[in-house]
Amino acid sequence: METFVPATTATPVINRRHSDTLKVWRQWSLARVFLLASLCVLLAKGLAMGAWVGNQVEQSALRNDATITSLYVDSVVSPSLQPLATQDTLSATDIIALDRLLKTVLLRENIVTLKVWSHTGQVLYSSNPLLIGRSFAVDSELGQALNGEVSAQITTLQDPENELERQHWSRLVSVYVPVRKGWSGQVLAAMEFYQLPD
Repeated sequence: METFVPATTATPVINRRHSDTLKVWRQWSLARVFLLASLCVLLAKGLAMGAWVGNQVEQSALRNDATITSLYVDSVVSPSLQPLATQDTLSATDIIALDRLLKTVLLRENIVTLKVWSHTGQVLYSSNPLLIGRSFAVDSELGQALNGEVSAQITTLQDPENELERQHWSRLVSVYVPVRKGWSGQVLAAMEFYQLPD
């Protein structure tokens, strides 16, 4: 047979536990409390420092990998983009040559797609032919490349021009590289290529 315990008898048990906890804290010396507080602060700082160092290492590796790959891609692709020095778009022959490069040489570097952008944000070449000729807003990374800088980031492919990539991947390393005219250094366009993250 079960016995019924009224709710009022549970209250002294809770109060007793609370008072037992207070007694333990009162028995601790000031040095112990300080030691515990210091340990908590050190643990929090250690975790924050670890996260920061991990982020710095990831960013450094991303920049180094992007720089090395961009030099390679630039040396392979830029010769095919030199017609942009005298014309605003790429011819059908130029596009076929870029398609061939993407399918043969660039895939060995884990490059899954390539785009060439004009200064106005028009897609001059893309591995997705439906994007060629379309215009998009020039974001900060593309703007950096059009100003002569290499930029890289891990992207979740949420931009409107990433509709093809979103169908196959959830994130990629996006690298923007300026396309320069021969030896003069004038920026003709910007290349954007996507690599699989390591």
